[in-house]
Amino acid sequence: MSIGQGAVAATPIQLARAIGGIASGGVMYRPHVVIPENLVGNTGRNENVSLAKQVAIDLDAWNLITDAMADVTTTGTAAMDSPAGN
Repeated sequence: MSIGQGAVAATPIQLARAIGGIASGGVMYRPHVVIPENLVGNTGRNENVSLAKQVAIDLDAWNLITDAMADVTTTGTAAMDSPAGN
């Protein structure tokens, strides 16, 4: 999906946030700059922004997703011995 396989319009930061949410069990962190004082220009600063949002994830669905993500690196297209991995 992140390399253009299919008609999905998502930015890299959106994909990173989604995968981070899955990895953290449903906690969706809002992207932010760690040290905003180091940014160049007037970027604005909002101290009242919530950095996390909890999204309910069904345990069976979460297990299926995370197991499949792990399996792709051992037996799937990202495995070293797969035709796509060589």
